[in-house]
Amino acid sequence: MQCIRDPAQECLGLAEAKILEQRLDQLAAQQAKEQEDNRQAHKEFYRRLEYGERSMAVTQAQLAQILADTGEIKDTVNKQSEEIASILQKPAKHWEAIVAALIAGAVGFLLKSAGIF
Repeated sequence: MQCIRDPAQECLGLAEAKILEQRLDQLAAQQAKEQEDNRQAHKEFYRRLEYGERSMAVTQAQLAQILADTGEIKDTVNKQSEEIASILQKPAKHWEAIVAALIAGAVGFLLKSAGIF
């Protein structure tokens, strides 16, 4: 292409304009690729974030169930401990009654032997 000012010479500005045009095309293609890469990266990020939120909700539900189960187990253990203590005290009470009866009998025998009763 010839220069407008001097048609005998080739236009240098046009060659530079073509180089710049190619560079702009390259930059536009690069920007489009980077935008697509960013879109995919953001999509993956939000997918992982959503997965993490769902996992956290499941974990919280499981922890709530564990706490409820632990409370029930604790209540059951307390009731069983009270029942065991009650059962363990029964023989002691039985022997206390026998000993008290023997003492009363011995005291009664001694009082009768002494002639007081």
